[in-house]
Parts: sequence; C-alpha cells; structure tokens
Amino acid sequence: MAILSYLDKVNTPLAKEISKNLHVDNILLLADTVEEALEKYKESKQLFAAIGMNLREYISNSTAVNEQIEDIDKTPAGAVKLLGVEYNTESDAFTVRTELQDRTFLTKRDVVSQINSIYDPMGFAGPLTIRLKCIMREIYNSPIGWKDPIHKEHLDRWTAVCKEIGNVTIAIPRLSVPCQNAQEIPKLWIFSDASQAAIAACAYFQLTQRRAVSKLVCGKTKLTPKKSPQTIPRLELLSILIGVRLAGSILEASPCPINELCIVSDSEIALYWLSTTRTLPLFVANQRDRIQKLVLAMKAKGVIVTMYHIESAFNPADVGTRGSTATQILHSSWIQGPQWLNNEEGSWPLKEMGHQSDESCRSRHLLEAEPISVPESRLSQPCVRSSINANVATVTKNSPSLIDLGRFSRLSRALRAFAYVGKTLKEWVKRTNENRGTIITLRRVTEFTNSSEISAEDIAVSEKFLIVETHRNIDVDELQKRYPDKKVFKDDSGIIRYESRLQNADIPLDTKSPMLLPKDSDLCRLVVNHIHKQYAHCGAEQTLSIVRQRFWIPKPSVTISKYVRKCITCKKVNGLPYGAPLMPPLPDDRVAVTKPFQNTACDFLGPFESPNKEKMYVCLYTCLTTRAIHLEVVENMSTGAFLNCLVRFISRRGVPQLIRSDCGTNFKLGQKILDSLYENDEVTGESVMSYCANQRIRWLFNPPAAPWMGGVWERLVRTVKQAFQKTIGRRKLTFAQMCTVIAQIEAIVNTRPLTKVSLTEIDQVPLRPVDFLQSSLRFSLPANRAIDEAVDPSFDVETIQTVRQAKEAYEFAENLAAKFWERWSKEYLTYLRDNQKRVLPQPRHTPISNAPSVGEIVLVEQDLLPRGNWMYGKIVQLIKSADKQVRSVKLLMPNGNTWHRPLNKVYPLELRSYPDEAPEQVLSEPAEQPSSNQQQRPSRRSKSVAYDVIREFVSEQRDDEQSTSLTMVTRPSKLLFGTIQTVILLLAIGSSTVTASPTSGAMKCLKGFVEIIPPTDNFELCFGNHWRSFQNMPKSSYYKLEHSLHPDQTKIRLKVAMQNQTSITDILCDPHVTSIVNDWFTDFSLPDLTPLIVTMRKHWEAALLVITTATTITALTYLFGPFLLLALLKFALLTVKWIATALARSLMCACSSIYRKNTRACVTCQ
Repeated sequence: MAILSYLDKVNTPLAKEISKNLHVDNILLLADTVEEALEKYKESKQLFAAIGMNLREYISNSTAVNEQIEDIDKTPAGAVKLLGVEYNTESDAFTVRTELQDRTFLTKRDVVSQINSIYDPMGFAGPLTIRLKCIMREIYNSPIGWKDPIHKEHLDRWTAVCKEIGNVTIAIPRLSVPCQNAQEIPKLWIFSDASQAAIAACAYFQLTQRRAVSKLVCGKTKLTPKKSPQTIPRLELLSILIGVRLAGSILEASPCPINELCIVSDSEIALYWLSTTRTLPLFVANQRDRIQKLVLAMKAKGVIVTMYHIESAFNPADVGTRGSTATQILHSSWIQGPQWLNNEEGSWPLKEMGHQSDESCRSRHLLEAEPISVPESRLSQPCVRSSINANVATVTKNSPSLIDLGRFSRLSRALRAFAYVGKTLKEWVKRTNENRGTIITLRRVTEFTNSSEISAEDIAVSEKFLIVETHRNIDVDELQKRYPDKKVFKDDSGIIRYESRLQNADIPLDTKSPMLLPKDSDLCRLVVNHIHKQYAHCGAEQTLSIVRQRFWIPKPSVTISKYVRKCITCKKVNGLPYGAPLMPPLPDDRVAVTKPFQNTACDFLGPFESPNKEKMYVCLYTCLTTRAIHLEVVENMSTGAFLNCLVRFISRRGVPQLIRSDCGTNFKLGQKILDSLYENDEVTGESVMSYCANQRIRWLFNPPAAPWMGGVWERLVRTVKQAFQKTIGRRKLTFAQMCTVIAQIEAIVNTRPLTKVSLTEIDQVPLRPVDFLQSSLRFSLPANRAIDEAVDPSFDVETIQTVRQAKEAYEFAENLAAKFWERWSKEYLTYLRDNQKRVLPQPRHTPISNAPSVGEIVLVEQDLLPRGNWMYGKIVQLIKSADKQVRSVKLLMPNGNTWHRPLNKVYPLELRSYPDEAPEQVLSEPAEQPSSNQQQRPSRRSKSVAYDVIREFVSEQRDDEQSTSLTMVTRPSKLLFGTIQTVILLLAIGSSTVTASPTSGAMKCLKGFVEIIPPTDNFELCFGNHWRSFQNMPKSSYYKLEHSLHPDQTKIRLKVAMQNQTSITDILCDPHVTSIVNDWFTDFSLPDLTPLIVTMRKHWEAALLVITTATTITALTYLFGPFLLLALLKFALLTVKWIATALARSLMCACSSIYRKNTRACVTCQ
C-alpha cells in the first residue's frame, strides 16, 4: 500500500504502468523497442531509489537489452518465476509442468496435495487435471477419513491417470498474436462446452486480416455441481457463463483494444435460451440474466458480441470436458487452437444464432430435458415464446373474480348473501324469458329452490358455486406438476379435487376426494374460521382434523395455525401480554453522588394492630444513593397523619429534591393514596402535594400494578418486615412500643453491608449506609468496655479545645466522607454493574418487536378477577422512559376512566384504530364522508328508516300541538287510547322547545355534527348549561354532537365577541343518535360538546308525569271495569321501556363526561 501510494503521488506514465503491473515483488513492463526498454530500466531504477529501494534482477527477452543492463542489476537469463508461473526469457514462453510422483499409499490428504502440486492459474493443463479431479470426487464420496488409505480401486485408477498425464511440459508463447501493424486489431474467440462430469471454456485471439489464430490464451475447467445435478443444456448454459466471465477478464487485462467478441457453444438449446423472451425455469432464467448483464456491459464499451453454434467435433473446449493425455494435449486443439479459423470464413463450421423458426423452436422445447411433462394437445400448437410458461411458479391465471369474499367476515353471511343473489337472479331470468323471445340459460342459477326463504339446498348450492368460482382461476395441469404425488382432477361440477387411495372405503365423497382450498384465498379463511368457531374455538390440530374431512389445503398446519392465532376470542382467553423491553440504565438519582436522602423513595408497611384494636402503619423512606432508610410510625392513613410524618422526616434528614413512590399493589389502594395526597388537612388546611410544592419537592409515581418498577424500596420493605416478624412475631405492640422497635430496626438495617464482606481481611470494614450518616455512632450499650485506649483511643469531644484541633477534626471528617464516597464509587457501583440484569424476568409474552400503538383495543389484566371478566381498554397514550422505550400505557376504559398500566398487564388483541394526530383536528369535508381507502361497516337500512320515522312522527306531533289541542272523547275506550297517545307523545319529545331555523346565522346542522363558521377565530360554544372556548380555529370547523339514545333536538349557542360587542346565535340540531357500546371506542378526533355536569331535570319531570298519568289510568280502570286490562299491560311495557332508556341515557352522559375537560358553567346559556 505504501508503494502504491508513492506511485500515485509521483503520477508519471511509468509510475502508472508500474502500479498496474506490480505483482507482489515482481514488476512486468512492456516495450516496443530496445531504447524504450532501456529508458524504462533507468527511470524505474531512479524512481525507487528516491525512496531508498534498490530495484534489481532485471531480465528481458531481448539479448540487446540484457547486454546493456549492469551486472549488479541483472539476473541470469533462462527460466524465472513470475507469481509462481515459470517464464523462459530465451524462448519467451510460459511453461507448465506436470510432475507427479508414483505413490503406493495414498490418503485423501495426499490426493489433494498431488493435484495442487500442478500450479496452473492460466488453465493450460486443464484437460489433464480434470481427470484427476473426477477421481478425487469419487474418493471424497467414499466413507473414509482424511488420513485413511483410499480403496485399491481408486488407487489403481489414480496411479494409471498419473502415468498418462505426468512429466509433460506445456509451453505457451507470451506473445499470443504478433501484430505487424497497428491497424491489425485482434478478435477474441471464446469456446465453451459441458459434459456430465466437467465444464470447460477456452479463449483464443485471431487477426482478422491474416486469419491467424493464436495458441491458448487462457482456459477454465471445473467439475459439474455436486449438490444439484443439472441436465446437459443447463450445464452448457453454465459453461457459456464461465466463458463470458473469462472474456470480461481478458478484455480488462488486454493492453491492446479488442472490438469484437465471438462466443461459440455446441448447445443450440442453451443459445436459444439466451435469445428467447419467454418465461424460463428459475435456474435457467438466473443464468440467462447473468450472461445478458455481462454482455450488455461489454456492448456498452463498444465491443461487438456475436453468438455462434458449432458441432462438438470442431469445438476445442470439448477436450477440456473429456480430458486428455500427455501425448495428446500438446497437439490438441485445446493448446494449438481451432485450426479451421485459418481457412476461409465461408468454410467455418459455425452457424450464427438469430431468429428461430417455429419448427426449430418446437423441437428445442421438446429436447429440453426438464422434469416437466408437456400435454399432447400443446404439441400441435405454434411456438409462441411470449405465452409459454415452463416454470411452475404460479398456477393461477390473472382473471378477476366475480365475488369479493374479502368483504365478508363469516362464511354463513357469504353463503346467505349469495343465496339471495342467486334466487333473485333465477326469478329475474324466469321473468325475462317469459317477456322476451330469446331464452337466457344460466345452469347454476336453476339449481336454487323456488321457495322465498333460504333453505339448506340453497346454502349447499351457494357453497358449491363459491368453491367453483375459487377454482376457476387455477390451472389443473400446473397444479399437477407442483404436486406430482397426488392425482389432481376437476369433476363435472368444476371443483378441483385429488383422488386418494380410499375410493373403496364407505366414507363420503368429500373425504375420499377432498376439495382444494388455496391456502391464501378468502374462502379458505372463511371456512377455517367457521369451523374453528363452530367447534367451540378448538385448537389448531382439532380444526385441521375437521377441515381434512372435506377439504385439501396445501401446507395445512401453517395455514390453520395462522388463522387460529388471529381469533380475537382465543386471544382473550389464551393471548399473551406485551413483553417489557430490556432493562434501561439506572437513573441518575441512583448512581450520582448526592447528599443523603436528597433523592428519596417512599412506601408504606402495614397495617399493624395494637392491643386496643387500632391500626398503625410504618412509612419507609430510603435514600436512593446510599440505600439508607428512615422509618416513621403513622397512626392512620389520613392526610394529616402522613403530612406530619413527612414533616418529621424532613426535619431530621433535610428537604429532598425528589421523592419516588408507587400507587400500591392494587389500583383501588393506589387511587386511595393518590386522593389522600391531594386532600387538604382539616387542621392545617394544606395537602401533602401542596406542601411538597412549597418545599420545591418533585414527586414521581410509578404505574399501578408494577411493583418491579419500585424494586429499590420493595426490597427494603421486605427486609424490614422480616426483621419485625422474626423479633416481634404475632405480639401486639402499643404505639410507643412500636416507635421503639421501629427505631431499632432502622438502626439495624442501616448497618447492613452494601458491598461484599471479605472472609480473609478481617480488619477491613464493609461499606454501610450508616457510614454516610453517622459513621462513629454506636447503636447498642456495651456491657463491658474492654478496648485498649492506648491502641484504639476513642473520640472525645472534650479533647477539642483549640481552633486548630477543630480544624483538624473538620478535615478528618471531610477526608473520611470523601473516602467513603470513593469506596462507594469503586465498590458499590461496580457491584451493581456486575450483578445487573439486562432482561426482566417475566412469564411468556408477545415478542418485544410487537409494540403497542395509540388507538389499539387491548385486554387489561385485573387482579382477583377471572380472565373472562377482564375489561377491554383503548390505548390513548404511550408512556416512554428516559431511554425512549415504552414501558407503560394509559388506557381509556368503558366507564370513561383513564387507567395507567405497565405493558406486562396489557394483552394485545390486534384491534387497532388510527386516530388523527390532533384531538381537535378540523376536517375539510363533513365527517360523515369516510375516506375512500378506509373500509367501514355499512349502516343498517332498518336503523336509518326507524330514525327517520321517529323524527317525522315527532315533527308532526309538535305541529299538531302548536295548532290544535287534544279532543275529549266520550267513550271510555277512546279516552284511554287518547291518554296513551298523549303519553307516547311526551315520551317522544320530552319537553317542548321552540325550533329555530336549521341554518341560522353562522351554524349549520349535519347528521350527528354541527358546522361552525364564525366571523373570528376565537369563539365560545354553549351546549345546554355548559360551554367550551376555542381559539385560533379555521374558518370552517365540524364538531360532534352529544351521544343520545333519543332523537331530542339539542340547543347550541354560538357566542362571538367583536369590537366590544357580543353576538349570540342559537340553533337546534338533531343529536348523534347511537348506542352506548358502539361509541365507547369511537374516534374522538372531533371536539365533543357533551357537558361535564348532566342535568336530569327534564327526565324526572317526565317520569313524574308518567306516574301521575298511571295513577289516573288506574282510577279510570277501577271505574270502567277490567276490559281495559290488555291496554294497561301494553302501556306498562311502554312505560318500563322508556324509564330504562332514560336511565341508560343519563348513565351514558355521566360516564362520557368523566374524560371531557375544559368545561364550566356558562352564564349566557341559562
């Protein structure tokens, strides 16, 4: 690399030539005259002398040049080695020798050694060594060891071949074709051939003007592929590929330009493959693409490439595939070249490959020794290359299907839908044939029954038609080639089956000859899901057993397992939770040097019962850095008690900057703790969180139900509990005794070792948490002080009497603290490093790569409840930690609450929605127009018709109420029915309201939405008695109306302030009539106007009116007799139905108001 860098820096013509012809420690330079050779000798000598290198051992094939080279720089003339190849300067030829020793004992190792002893990189002796390579392959296929002797049969053959090819000297002139003038440009000929044992290619030059052909320029021989035996035409194609690559190497290395390349092969099939445009088998197509890519690259450089066909007798590459002997190779066409090239061009045994006739195309197609069978019907067809497909990559045609089964999720719906269509079509055909002269014949439609209802026969016909429609695009012949071990056929109905060997068994036809179900078809999905659900969501193996009774699915285990895994019901029962990501680095509050208890964690222990049946708790504070603890006994769980506990801790340990805690082991306890932290104390009027805010304390909570996230304090809770249980047991302590015991446990735990205790170095004290608090503090009263004061004097405060002694004591304390922190960094942190866990121990879970997404519907694990009672939730937010990994999520529950749960407690169901990016995103089109690429469930016609009828009925009743009054009927039955009609009217409209214009002002009512076009971008919307303010909104916005179970119109008021004036516009719109369940997991991308505080005044007034009416009807019944019993029962059912609907609506509004924010009372709406 250094020499090449130097030559590039010099950048002279000779330096460039040397860099191209530098071979390890040999340099080969070319010159046309003696003067040029001598000039290059001197210049190269000076060039390397400038960097302190002495070029020597110069030699040339010219005697005149050698005479003028100094003796100190000259090597003796004769044979020299150039990269291991022998070169004779006197004869100007390269030489290859085959010297093989006779051996009476050979192993596999000796065989390889003898073959590699013939160094022939140019391939001159290829026909000789190929015979040894064939025997070597047989030897290696025999079951003997590397150093075991080979069989006698192989030894005899090896010895005989070595005698035939040994002691041969092959000399090839260095100058391939002597050019007499610069206008003579040589032509490159490449010959290729293949046999069942070997592949060969050879190259020669030819002068076009004199037709002189050179000796062998380069040759390549290799054995045929062993793992995948190929046919002769394919091997011939491989030989052409080797020849084209050989030509590329020669064109790149040749010093003189070559403008024409001729590729010759004796395989007409392989040459045809290179010129055809039809679809070929994969192996053939890949080799063809490689050859065409190399040929195109040569043509881009201006080289004319021509393909020729030749008879095997005139092909010199044929010698390389059959092998040769020592006496034959020197005079063979492999070395001497094709001598027929010296003759006139018209007498050459070549045929240029151009356009092929249909007859030759057909004959070549038959001669391809491919493992496929061609039907006799195709032999008489003309050979059209663009339409013949010899590959069995696909068995389907590209014709569209008549039925889109992807629209259906259940097989029964698809069958019934097609049965309706078929019966309707049959009736249409019948009527058309009666009214027209021409007869329309649809054979399959006539198989449906004449009844108006769908029968079992209609379902069977529909199933048969769907199967036939699926099989319509499948080629049976290609399918038979893909599955040769099965007898595939198409029956009279057009259904593809395969004939098994159970034809004589007394079983149904579908079992003896099962019907084909393509594994990726929609019909296969519907059938598998139908069987899986019909048989109580059985497993994949049982589903496969049932499917096999009628159908044949290629690769059934993989296909059925795929559909069973996607079953939502099975996921709810058997699904795995999300897996927690890899453990992140420890937070900085664990590994940074800080003051003790500057970063603190907090947790509760208990309750502990006192003798007077009162409960006590223990609050544990631990330093996240030094692992020291502070214990406080709390008399109860009230806000005041915990606030006093926190104040005592701060008074003794200082004000922390950070406090971490969890939300308890279950959600109820966690919510109770959180509520108590924000609750004001009755005495101080201050909450825990407000006190922490005033003290500049940052409080962080872990997700509920994730105790492993607080392992730093959970481990200490366990230590304290163990110490308490082992010392106290089941004894009940008073509050004072509890304080004493807890203080002793705190001292004991703080003296535990943080690092490993040495068993050999007894004098070395391990690092303890108390060392960072009070290292010299004694926690017990010694019974006998037997320490020698002279050896280990104790510290006495009275000995500090001067300022100097005080400074020394201060410096000693500082040095001692620094020493503790140094040990903490070296011993404790390295201990944490060596004992870390990268993967959190957890049960089986889904792959970590299956990350949750916002809008996904999941199953939420709930403690103390069976899995069947767990609730669904919708992911509304992904909580990421410091390492940008999602470890917990926030879930919207059906009751409107938002839960915070770790990933380990969330089970995916693969039900995902894709909400908009912003919660109040403004749409450019009405919201009821879905996107074209989003598949939505069509609305039920009966539902829409019912709502239209209700709205029309309410409108008519309101008009009648404003124009006329109810008429008193004298007959009792008329009076009763008139009263019932009045009650129904009240149930339908609730309370009367004056209706405004549907498009008054800058508001417009849509179906379930309201369009707002305010004059400014800041406005307020009043809904009922509550309002929401909007700022920086576009000119046109759409807002979702209230979810309602009644068609009662909603009053909306737009308030806009402009130029010190406030304008108010009112409008009455129909609400978003929907069901509760369907809207629990809807997309909340549009702003919702549902109020936070739901008033139920009008519902209770209506209920009171119903009760009064019922009392009146009871009295009338008593007066007029029991003939009104039937009418009363009907009225009672209507009353119960309305009350239940009203309560459901109120409950829905109350639940939906929990998650809506930014709402407050609006004075202008009242």
